[in-house]
This record gives sequence, structure tokens and C-alpha cells, in this order.
Amino acid sequence: MFRSELFSTFDLARYKLLAIKRQEGIEEFCKGEPSISVKHHLIDGKIEAYEMPLNHHSLVQGELIYIMRSWSNQLLAMSETDIIVNANTQAVNSTGNPHPTLVAEIGSTESLNHMHDRVARYFSQRTTIQIYIAIKLFPKCRGETFVLLALLYLRSNQNPTIPSIASSFGTANLHPSTRTYLQNTVQATITDIPTVSLFDDVPGNPSGVPVNFHIDLWTLQNRFSAGL
Repeated sequence: MFRSELFSTFDLARYKLLAIKRQEGIEEFCKGEPSISVKHHLIDGKIEAYEMPLNHHSLVQGELIYIMRSWSNQLLAMSETDIIVNANTQAVNSTGNPHPTLVAEIGSTESLNHMHDRVARYFSQRTTIQIYIAIKLFPKCRGETFVLLALLYLRSNQNPTIPSIASSFGTANLHPSTRTYLQNTVQATITDIPTVSLFDDVPGNPSGVPVNFHIDLWTLQNRFSAGL
């Protein structure tokens, strides 16, 4: 899909989303507009479009789910918005589903600021989420290079709204303004996902699981490249 085609499609979907009645609920909207392939959510009575799923987005999402499912058979990894992971022994909520302990968001058309702003909601007192992973897929640069960024947030941090790790893993460098925004916390790679946070409220953790799980960002880089 060409860049102009992408934005014309996204703008059309966004127009349809923002043109609806403000009092309409998210379920009613989804039933009325089933063909809109754009991610949206309800905030303060307004339905906002924030992401257009594309091939490279789907490839990275699929690979990340594959990695997470390999961690332990005591975990459930589900493709929601974008990925949620929880221990399969946890208590269920009113819908019959376990509360997630990890949420991963993958953004291509979604801005980095928007992805960062989700931290406060994910780590509110109303959720059980302990880990938030944000993966930003930037547009291609010159020479077929690209920038990729992974941010790891932990509720257990003294300031959970500041990423524990910011990892640039594309084939081009981050823009200086992005580094400034991240307060120069960029590191080489995400090495560890703490098991104790992933199995939060599971007494003693399941037997046989390591202290940390690992995400190979270079595998995600290869999958992203295949979708360009």
C-alpha cells in the first residue's frame, strides 16, 4: 500500500469514527460499522481512531505472540489490543476471562506520545496489569532503513510512567528529538521480563519457570522487515 493510499484510507476511517453521535456507545458503533479496519476506543464520550493495522504490524504482533506463548504453558497470550498475557490460574473477571498482567501495544500510525499516555490508564488502581510493552514502528527512512523502538514499563518501579528500558532495534538511529523525549534512556535490548510480575498474585510462581523471560527484538526486526 502506498503512503498516500494509507493516509486516505486512515482519514476516511477516522472521519467515520468522529462523525458518529457522541452519545453512541462503542458496542453500538462496532455493530454499525463492522467493515472499518481501524483501531478505536471510547475516551470521555468520544470514539477516537488511533491505529491502522498493516502487514508489518500484523507480522510483528504474530511473532511477539509466538515468543510469549513459548515462555510457559502456565500463561495465556491473547491477541486483543494488541496482546494481553495472564497466568491461566488467575481468578476471572465478570466476563469469565482472567485479568491480564501484561499488555503489549504495537503502533505504526499511532504516535509515540499516544502510546506513552496509555501507561497511566494501564497502571491505574482498577487494573491488575503489571507490565506494559510499547513497540513503535516508525515509517521507512531513506535507503530502505527503518527505526524501531521498544519501551518496557513496570508497575513496580518507583515511577511506573518512566520506561524501565527503552530499546532502539531498527536499522537506523532514533531521531535526536525522540532520544530527548526518552531522556537518553535508550539501551541495546530488552533482556528480561520479570516472571514475578507476570505471575502476580500466583503463590510461589509455577514450578520450573525462570526468574525472567526474554524477548528477542532482532527476531521482531526481521519480521518487520519482511512486511515492508
